[in-house]
Amino acid sequence: MPFAANLVGQVLSCPSAFSTHQTPNTSLSNPTHIRWIVNDSVLPLTGIQGCETNQYGLCKIGAFIEGMKTRIKEIDFMFACYGNYTFPDPDNIVDGQLPMELRHREENRARD
Repeated sequence: MPFAANLVGQVLSCPSAFSTHQTPNTSLSNPTHIRWIVNDSVLPLTGIQGCETNQYGLCKIGAFIEGMKTRIKEIDFMFACYGNYTFPDPDNIVDGQLPMELRHREENRARD
């Protein structure tokens, strides 16, 4: 059975109702927030460093970008994509990566 998902990223220029302050030079054409919609549901961004809880799923765009930069630095793409590893049982993966102690064990095993 086929399965499809609809993921939409929205970069928004939000009025002062979503901002802590508004200056006279604030323009609605300048993007201020980002949010992601998955199958018509708002995806909470609270797991991204710097993004605060928001009922509309909004995160300040600067905070989102900095949070993504931090997250990218945390990911070992070579190991995640090409590593020869076994998923733990029980599966205690909570951030998309093997736990650090298992990651080092699998890397050492691959070298042997």
